[in-house]
Amino acid sequence: MSSVLHPVGPEGRSTYWRRRVVVLVVLVALVAGVVWGVTALVGGGEEDPAVTRLDPTATSPTVNAGGSPSTPASPDASPSEAASPSGSASESASATAGAACPADGLTSAVSTTASNYGPQAVPQLVLSVVNAGAAPCTVEIGAGNVTFTVADSSGARVWSNVDCQTSSRIAEVTLQAKGSDDDDTSARVNWPRTRSAAGCPSNLADVPPGEYTVSVTRAGVEAGRATFSIAGS
Repeated sequence: MSSVLHPVGPEGRSTYWRRRVVVLVVLVALVAGVVWGVTALVGGGEEDPAVTRLDPTATSPTVNAGGSPSTPASPDASPSEAASPSGSASESASATAGAACPADGLTSAVSTTASNYGPQAVPQLVLSVVNAGAAPCTVEIGAGNVTFTVADSSGARVWSNVDCQTSSRIAEVTLQAKGSDDDDTSARVNWPRTRSAAGCPSNLADVPPGEYTVSVTRAGVEAGRATFSIAGS
């Protein structure tokens, strides 16, 4: 300890003290660097306030196109409703669409992803449209012309996607000839197991477990219906 407080050597005491100060400053800098690095690692888990979380209960339909989407018919596009290929598109899928699909040249089907949904499962409602013709054509499909309506077992309307959605987007989708990989398109929407009404009022009563029917119209024409059931908690 005496040699630390009273350095001994051939040089002056001030020289030894300066060396000790330099060593001490270097040690303090190293310790500060380690502390800063640990703090940065621990703080790295904090959420960036600029990140926007998407609402998983959004009810606007998502268009899943087996065909090739072309220019949307409406400019107020929402990312959740953009037409996009459901698989890898072939070169033929981008061929010239030609005329709009005639009404009698399309077949439509309504379905759900399950026939029975458990207490926590969210029913997904699906409209599928297939080109039944021998030539490519285009079809308009999207939030602006597709309406999903859910009714209870008595036939009473309990929910519709149009009650609360804000987009009126319509995508023009190219369907290839019947039998090709890209001859169909679909619109899907999640039903959050709640009631809705025109004007989107809040605080509506929950729906009970039981059997429900979804019916779908596209461009004002009924496309079909499907029955499913939901279980209680």
